[in-house]
Amino acid sequence: TKRYLKYVDFLKRDTKKILFSAGIIQEAGSFFMVDLALSMPEYQFIFALRQFNQKSERELALLQWYIEEKWVKNIEIRRNIDKMEELLWEVGALILPLQDIRVKMLIPVAILEAMARGTICFVSDLPNLKKLVTHTHNALVFSYSDTEQLREMIEKYGSDEAIAKNAYEFAKNYPSFEQIAEKYYQLI
Repeated sequence: TKRYLKYVDFLKRDTKKILFSAGIIQEAGSFFMVDLALSMPEYQFIFALRQFNQKSERELALLQWYIEEKWVKNIEIRRNIDKMEELLWEVGALILPLQDIRVKMLIPVAILEAMARGTICFVSDLPNLKKLVTHTHNALVFSYSDTEQLREMIEKYGSDEAIAKNAYEFAKNYPSFEQIAEKYYQLI
């Protein structure tokens, strides 16, 4: 996350542009994103895919069908994102709508990357995510199945610069993989 560590001036961000960090499959939160976007037509949602393969193509076709079925027009899909830090420059918030932690790692890197840029993060209330962040201090925690609650939180906290600064400070002080490995080797 150290390569991401650069606070982006909050006033220059588009707080009406939100990055979704979710897997394509429904269990990873992609359909949740569509339902949220439908309820917030004044916002622009970006669904960014870091790696894209044949399996992703089939899953994306299902997601695109759902978007079209719901007549949602405010979602942009970007594929094969190499430098997430560049995308984090342009958004006001990141949403991590995981519904099942088995589809991701214990600490999703996307949260730390976004926090390192001072991006407000909205994370689902899975146990490991709630241990990582402090609600209304350095991120916001929502019930993973409640689009209405998340919509209200975005409207209330989506431009809260204090949360963005606290997120940045949290990421700045979060140990790097090298520091974690060094402490591990000292224990051995």
